[in-house]
Amino acid sequence: MLNKIVKLLKDTFVRRRFILHDYFCQTNTFKECWLVFKHLIMLRTLKFGSAIYEYERIAARVMEAKYACSYASGRMALYAILKSLGIGEGDEVLVQGFTCVAVPRAVLYTGAHPVYFDIDRNTFNIDYTRIQNKITKRTKAVIVQHTFGNIADVEKVREIINNYNKKQSGDVPKDRQFTESPSFLDRINRQKIYIIEDFAHTVGCGKLKGDVGFYFSDHTKMISTSTGGMAFTNDEEIMLNLDTNWFEYSFLPTFKILQIAFTFMVETIITHPKVYWLLRPLRILLDKIRVFFFFRDENRLSKPKEYPLRLSNLQAAIGISQLNRLPSYFKKMRQFSIFPLRDVYVIEDDRVRERYKDKFKENYVVSGVWFNSLVFGCKDLSTVYYEDGSCPVAEDVWAIIVGN
Repeated sequence: MLNKIVKLLKDTFVRRRFILHDYFCQTNTFKECWLVFKHLIMLRTLKFGSAIYEYERIAARVMEAKYACSYASGRMALYAILKSLGIGEGDEVLVQGFTCVAVPRAVLYTGAHPVYFDIDRNTFNIDYTRIQNKITKRTKAVIVQHTFGNIADVEKVREIINNYNKKQSGDVPKDRQFTESPSFLDRINRQKIYIIEDFAHTVGCGKLKGDVGFYFSDHTKMISTSTGGMAFTNDEEIMLNLDTNWFEYSFLPTFKILQIAFTFMVETIITHPKVYWLLRPLRILLDKIRVFFFFRDENRLSKPKEYPLRLSNLQAAIGISQLNRLPSYFKKMRQFSIFPLRDVYVIEDDRVRERYKDKFKENYVVSGVWFNSLVFGCKDLSTVYYEDGSCPVAEDVWAIIVGN
């Protein structure tokens, strides 16, 4: 602990330039802080209000979907999706082995079981050759993750599922093939496996092609409402299920929403490049002593009592501003990137990897690695039912990846 404190103080005060870029909260603006402040002093609705519907409408348009439904976190959005699809005890959901703990944890909260498949070393997305062998009669969904801005081939996943269904069609007893109608045969031959797209790294970068999708909007993601998530779909029946359940869920208590507002404004100020070099220790302290509010339930083995929760009207107002500024944000990120093309690399040579890390420091960027674990944020992989050796490529990649 003492060594970490000394290193932090050294990084803060022993420097050539008094500027530091952070990889969190790069979307927040002082204008949005003023928006939050006005919202509070004018006593506008904190919980349920018109901004929620406007934010969902814009989110659906951005993700090129018909419908959208907001939640207090991305993991809650995924949980709500799984429940709306009827997924529960005894079911299996396919998850790639290079992801965030929020994904398998949401699956486990429904009573279903996550089944992991490996990734492609070049894209960090699905290795399509691995999916077919993972599908069983208990498989109810495949979560297709678009990693680091790389859009996965959803049509390919759909093709694999259809091929699996064709192979299973031979299992229908011959006597029933002659006595039942074609529509009946179609229903019992075709196993419904939903495709759920994870757009956490690709908000506004691709069109929804699966059955349903979701994104996160916490302070580490492409847009920030401090905490938050969104589910979206083109399927009217799925949306009806989402919408019906949504009205049964609660909002966070008023105090927690005010804490979120405080977190959003203070983080925006602290992480400004001109002061972050000095105030970074303060930010770490405020987080450690829980002055900042974030959901910290990613390693809970059992589902929290009130779960999921709705996104507040205050945060929806921030979300509207964030989504409307997406094009300018993309432009900013291209300028901010210190490496060409993309900001994530797999580097097997330790010396080369250290030079890349030094490159971040030279450009005064706080570097980090996402994901620096097979299931990022998970303290014990056995709690999410991952077995060592299940995804050898993913296991290799997370240990040697470099990015900002």
